[in-house]
Amino acid sequence: MIINRKDIPEDAINILAKLNDVSEGYLVGGCVRDLLLGKRPHDFDITTKLRPHEIIELLRNNGYYCYGKGIEYGTVVAVGKYNEEFEITTYRGDSNYSDGRHPDTVEFADNILEDLSRRDFTINAIAYNPISKEIIDRFGGINDLNNKRINAVGDANLRFKEDGLRILRALRFAIRFDYEISGSTKTAILRNIDKIDNISKERITNEFRKIFSYNKPVFNTFREYATIIKKIIPEIEPCIGFEQNNPYHHHDVYLHMLSVTDLCNTTDFCINMAALLHDIGKPNTYTQDEEGFGHFHGHPKKSLEITEKVLKNDFRITSKEYDKICKLVELHDMTFLASEKAVKRNINKYGHEFIEDWCVLKKADRNDHMFPKGKDVRWYPQVEEIKKIYDDILLNEPCCTLKDLQINGNDLISLGVPKGKEIGIILNDVLNKVIDDELYNEKETLVSYVENNYIEDIEKNL
Repeated sequence: MIINRKDIPEDAINILAKLNDVSEGYLVGGCVRDLLLGKRPHDFDITTKLRPHEIIELLRNNGYYCYGKGIEYGTVVAVGKYNEEFEITTYRGDSNYSDGRHPDTVEFADNILEDLSRRDFTINAIAYNPISKEIIDRFGGINDLNNKRINAVGDANLRFKEDGLRILRALRFAIRFDYEISGSTKTAILRNIDKIDNISKERITNEFRKIFSYNKPVFNTFREYATIIKKIIPEIEPCIGFEQNNPYHHHDVYLHMLSVTDLCNTTDFCINMAALLHDIGKPNTYTQDEEGFGHFHGHPKKSLEITEKVLKNDFRITSKEYDKICKLVELHDMTFLASEKAVKRNINKYGHEFIEDWCVLKKADRNDHMFPKGKDVRWYPQVEEIKKIYDDILLNEPCCTLKDLQINGNDLISLGVPKGKEIGIILNDVLNKVIDDELYNEKETLVSYVENNYIEDIEKNL
């Protein structure tokens, strides 16, 4: 593996040159890992023997704007000429983590090897000096990159005791790079599963956001580490191993939800979360018929109830994300005809964005079903046809919602319609006529319709 110096910003090299003039400095962590993999890093972290006040003085004297960012932890931020920010952190040594989240004290170190020894995984414990071209890899990170393996640095048990978030980070890196977590590291993860209780909901949510941002399969990792997932989402435990006993399914409930998540093939956090939770209520609604086949009548409603609890108890998301995920779970089993009128009516009812997201989830859900020969599958909507109609509707900019109408409440008031609920009734009637192609969405036509069908009756009742 080689590092292409052209992938390193000029400012990062200049900052490191200044540090090396008076002391020493290295690129470290994820940026070195990505450079070795031939990827352009998003962030470039730098570590040095210098203390924070020395870093600030040195770089300010060389024209860089600097400010402290968690300066008590030894971190300074330098801003480059293109406004790119570079975090520069003083070497740190081992500390006690009595709360399983934060070091009790920050101990600065004078040795790069001591700094690397406290990092989480070997692939993140590699340092590189682009000035001298020196690579420091005391813990075998390059070998683990070559062998596609996640290994904790040093004592794996100690690494996870220090910070439970590293458990989720291990899963995230395994998913992102399609790597295997080594046996000793896996053992330490499972041994320290209770450390997850010390992780804030915000940090857990952030890890899930990152996992879903890669658009990489989660199936294998979430299956192998189901004990971790149910620790984070206790409500999902009944789904694990729950057989569906249904000719349309070849996975248990949990594995079906994982498969649908992957089949969504999206980086959209809300769609992926909805996929992960969409059938979480199935175990609560399970019944068997006389032939022994399983059924889950009413499971979308139950899944919605549980999803609401999951999102409130186990994660920290925005109200907009909450509404979007819940609506997708609630309506994931919805069906409607692949016709222009039906699509328009559902756009009117749920909005453009929801229908587009629903198509992604619905198609993924369908594609993890089996359809035995001789079975009538017409009940399952042809999502591709619905999506094509939806795309055509968008292309032609038709009228599907009240805001698309060429008349509004003010127009009705000017025609003599009194303020109140009558305005909404008339506008919705006009909209339905437009959706059904009984009226052309042109102001004169719509005004004429209102005058001919409403105004005379309104004037009589005044």
